[in-house]
Amino acid sequence: MDGSSESKKRGRKPKPYVASDGTHINGLRRRPSDGRWELADGRTFVEPDEGKAIARFEVMMGKRLLGDDEPVVTLVFSADDIKPISRLDGTPHREVIAGRGYHPA
Repeated sequence: MDGSSESKKRGRKPKPYVASDGTHINGLRRRPSDGRWELADGRTFVEPDEGKAIARFEVMMGKRLLGDDEPVVTLVFSADDIKPISRLDGTPHREVIAGRGYHPA
C-alpha cells in the first residue's frame, strides 16, 4: 500500500452458500461449528431443513413475502354480490358480501 487514507477490508471475501441443488445464495452461510444460519448482516437463526432455511432467508432479506409459496386463490363474484351502503360522510359505497347476493326487500 502507498500509505493513503483509503482503507480496504482485510481477509477473504465471503463465499455464497451453495444449496444441494447447486444454487448459489449470496448473503447466507451456515456455521460449521453449531449449524446455525448466518445472514450477511450478522443475524442468525436455527433451521435444520435447508429449503426452509433458504425460504426464511429470503423473507428476512425482503426478497420474498411470507406466504409466497401458498396457492393463489381467485375470487369470482357477480353484481348480485355487491350491495350499496352509505359511508359516515354520506357518500355511497359498495360492499361485497361473500357467498350470497344482496337482494333488497
